[in-house]
Amino acid sequence: MPEIIDWNHQNLNDIDDSRALIAEGVYTFEINKIDSVEKEVKKVDSAYFGQSLQYLKGSFTIVDDPKYSGRKQWSDFCTAFKIPLVFLKKIKDATGVSQEEGQGLSDWAEQFATLNPPARFQAELQVVDDRRDPTGTDKQNQINFFTCRPV
Repeated sequence: MPEIIDWNHQNLNDIDDSRALIAEGVYTFEINKIDSVEKEVKKVDSAYFGQSLQYLKGSFTIVDDPKYSGRKQWSDFCTAFKIPLVFLKKIKDATGVSQEEGQGLSDWAEQFATLNPPARFQAELQVVDDRRDPTGTDKQNQINFFTCRPV
């Protein structure tokens, strides 16, 4: 049986609350959860405009880093497209959390929330242009899931 994690060791004085960008580099991430949701496509010039598509919304926390431990990253994986599915396979391979024969993608994803200790992987974190900013001046962090590897 896995050991229960004791969160009493957290010191709030050590938590970075600046919300500044995280420096690019390789970090260890814990998977908090991956939830299945449906979203309606609202982008008018999309071929999927007005349709509901299944997404997996992932929540990840940086761990074992002296400066950025506790910082969170979020990623959406649209299951209608191949690249997000490749990212999910990279997560599966890096964490060892397998999808059993006949198990739906949503059921596979939901098991991450119940793992104790949480599943971990290493990946590069990049600084990219914020897609929601039409001027291209805002930046955001993004996990490069192509670089996922076991811890």
